[in-house]
Amino acid sequence: MPYLVLPMTYCPFTIPWIMCHICPLPFCISRYIRNYIVLAIGCLALAVGRIFCGVMCPYGFIHEVLSKLSMKINRSLGTFGVLGNFVVRVVSWILVVLSIITILSLINPKISLVLHYPPQFILNNIVAIRMLLFVAFMLLNLLCYRLWCRICPLGQVLGIFNRISLLKVAIDHRLCSKCHICTSICPISTSYKLHELPLHETMCIRCLSCLVNCKFHAIRLRLRFTNS
Repeated sequence: MPYLVLPMTYCPFTIPWIMCHICPLPFCISRYIRNYIVLAIGCLALAVGRIFCGVMCPYGFIHEVLSKLSMKINRSLGTFGVLGNFVVRVVSWILVVLSIITILSLINPKISLVLHYPPQFILNNIVAIRMLLFVAFMLLNLLCYRLWCRICPLGQVLGIFNRISLLKVAIDHRLCSKCHICTSICPISTSYKLHELPLHETMCIRCLSCLVNCKFHAIRLRLRFTNS
């Protein structure tokens, strides 16, 4: 039953979904749905960008619920400023590189032997480490709104699609009153000084909260190659 509820948490491999075809867990459903999920995420990314992170990711949903508590503590904890956002981006792309190396090591064990990565300690205790990180980020959400969403390697890769997706989030500056409602409700503060930033920024998780809450209808979804 736990494998049905939290298959990614109990995955014996360093990164879930990569080696489902040889997974030893008999009751994990990921092996049956992985290909469909990957296809769906890819199609959505091409259509709308990083929308999986904003409305479909199960861990993102859990983080969203718990992060509401951080709003009651201090909303400013969700805003890092220019330097803080730069550090977050650097950390997130370091995780992307490490994830790519790990995936290649899973596919070809010779790479792991050459690089001595991941360390054997991690391989021997992967489930415990993953559970510890899960709990740690749950607690950190009380201090920073959706912290994991800001550094998630998958999210960073999907964020690239924000720049090329068929639909984009756009601002009509003629209607924008610069009331900054979008700034106050953005879950990961990508709307900070929104009227000065491009909305295809890779950090945007496409939750569309800014679009829904804009009283002046200045924010909308548009086809990328049209002005209408």
